[in-house]
Amino acid sequence: MKWMLRSALILAILAHLAVMVVAGNRINTPWSAGGDTGAYVGIAQNLIAGDGYTLAHEPTAFRPPLYPLLLALLMRVSPIHWPVLLRILQFAACIATALICGKLAARWFGNDYALPSEVIVLLFPTTLFFSGEILTECFASLLVVAFLLALDTALRTEEIFSLATLGTLAGIAALERFNMLPLIPFAALVTLIFSLKDTGSWRRSAVVLIAATIVLAPWLIHNAIAFHGKATYSTHGGFAAVEGILMPLGRTQPGEAEPIRNALGWGLRDVETDKPTRAGLRDEAALNSQAWHVASMLWWHAGWRVLPLFTEKFSAFWFSTDQVFYTQSLARRGRLARKAGVAVYWVALVLAVLGWSRLCRTNPRMAKSLMLYAAVLTAFHLPLTMNTRLRVPLFDPLLATLAGCSIHRSWLSESR
Repeated sequence: MKWMLRSALILAILAHLAVMVVAGNRINTPWSAGGDTGAYVGIAQNLIAGDGYTLAHEPTAFRPPLYPLLLALLMRVSPIHWPVLLRILQFAACIATALICGKLAARWFGNDYALPSEVIVLLFPTTLFFSGEILTECFASLLVVAFLLALDTALRTEEIFSLATLGTLAGIAALERFNMLPLIPFAALVTLIFSLKDTGSWRRSAVVLIAATIVLAPWLIHNAIAFHGKATYSTHGGFAAVEGILMPLGRTQPGEAEPIRNALGWGLRDVETDKPTRAGLRDEAALNSQAWHVASMLWWHAGWRVLPLFTEKFSAFWFSTDQVFYTQSLARRGRLARKAGVAVYWVALVLAVLGWSRLCRTNPRMAKSLMLYAAVLTAFHLPLTMNTRLRVPLFDPLLATLAGCSIHRSWLSESR
């Protein structure tokens, strides 16, 4: 069995190298549907030009800062071949993600389970897909599994350093993707609920919150100055809330953007551009405030319609139904590839549930923590857009790890 796993590991690494080679030095890969690449590249180019963190010379907090800052650094190092450098780093991030997942599997079930978990993580369809994209998923996945490893350590030791590390990683993740902000309150909550000691648990939660706040502080201060105190963490929240009811799956299929433009008078492309037309819009803080007001009205008038809406979003988030039924804008080959990836994901999801049920017996505190993690992150997304891409860094490496842990020990011992 182990020689097969080692062979699969080599195959997985070669597959990632192939993705990197095929993607090459272009910004968009042959299989890319576009996504948010242009927004990140645009901000990075403005940073290089000396305009600061802006769009059309106006401050922006529509995207989190870490990824554009990394792109700007690579553009400075190699103005021509920065996409190649980025993909090399993302390849390394995928390998590091798999290694950390293997370490988690070894902690939870023993060293025999490290290798199968690493193989499944690297061969996971979404891991392969995003390794070549100029998007945040690779580094976000690495941050999440590092966070989960720190969580496991913090629950075992409850030392100040491990708790501070947990909060620091949560803060860094929140600067990589805005939808990772809930990692901070979740980390504080889980250290409060599942504390080994009866006294001082609130102090341990405070350490997590303080560490995360210190990491976020420069970004919060920057925004407070840039927007004159009218914006703090993000100016994207209101738009995401409007999307959550008018374009709930965020698939940007033909005709989906018009209802948002009709409700707000502007759309995503109007904000994330360097064109002179952007100067006609109000500043992002005002747009965000308007969007939150419109979103509250839309949700209020939705009434009982929110229940089927939540069901649709939940199924897209956890079962990737958006990749099955909402891919009309893609070529036939692209649609078939995504459906095949979803089929693989469904198998892995079933195996992950089996792995989690085993974890309930071997490490019940961690199993309960992971269940709380899934509940908190899912609840956070319900009012907003929910789709496969938003789930990927938060859950896919974890699901792949648990899927590897569902393999029966006897299968691994056969090769001895």
